[in-house]
Amino acid sequence: MMPTTSSLLLSLEFQQILSSYGPPHSFACTHLELDTLDADAIEAHAARFLSPSEREQLRHYTLFKRRREWLGGRLCAKQAVIELLGKHGLPRSSADDGASITIDVDSSGRPFVRSVHPHQQLMPVDVSITHSHELAIAIAARGQCGIDAQHLNPTLFKVRDRYCLDIERALLDTIAGDELVQLAHLWVAKEALRKMLSSVQLIGFLEMVLTRVVN
Repeated sequence: MMPTTSSLLLSLEFQQILSSYGPPHSFACTHLELDTLDADAIEAHAARFLSPSEREQLRHYTLFKRRREWLGGRLCAKQAVIELLGKHGLPRSSADDGASITIDVDSSGRPFVRSVHPHQQLMPVDVSITHSHELAIAIAARGQCGIDAQHLNPTLFKVRDRYCLDIERALLDTIAGDELVQLAHLWVAKEALRKMLSSVQLIGFLEMVLTRVVN
């Protein structure tokens, strides 16, 4: 089974914010619970949904945890691309099973989409992938995009000064939730921006400043 749409992961308010920056047909987001992938499922999904080059890449990972995360991310990215193509009414043909598209990476490690068929051109699509705890999430968009997820880990307190400015802590106090939840919001926002802009410039966490909070 391919990943499912992630609209339920996004609050109604956040979906409205996204819509204000881009219409719903400009992006697609999917997620997969990684605990659904046991060793047998990994092999079955790899055979059905991965391209030959992706299956070769998967074989390089020997640790079960890494194999599951990598595969989960690829499955999510492929499904997001397929959903985005569908929103634009474009023919998906054999791409419906994901095997005819490849999620490759550039020299910086940023993922990108290409067809396995040399002469087939895909609609320009940007993709971003993240893993956290037992969840893989991916987004596909017509423009540059980035996505991140963060498990609520107390480590965020220990490294707070590396990504959170004093002025940002004051703004975060207007967000519902305890300090750990607030810091997680800031971390994923900045990490998603770093991913989105990584093809242009790698930006430091403290070079980005939170200036407004939308409740």
